Amino acid sequence: MEIPELRSADDIVRLRSLFTAQLYRSMGERRIDIVMTGPGADDRLIVAEARRQAVELVRT
Repeated sequence: MEIPELRSADDIVRLRSLFTAQLYRSMGERRIDIVMTGPGADDRLIVAEARRQAVELVRT
C-alpha cells in the first residue's frame, strides 16, 4: 500500500487496520504481508522487493 503523502503514525496504523479488515472481508482470512510506504521510501530494499514480487489485490 503506497500512501502518497506524509501521515502521522496514528493515521498509518488506522489505515493499515482498515485496509487489512477490508481484505479479510473480501478474501477471507489468509496470510497477507502488507508493506506500507510513503514519500521517500523508494530507497528501502524491502519496498523494492515488495514491488518486484507484489500481487496487486486492490487499486485505489
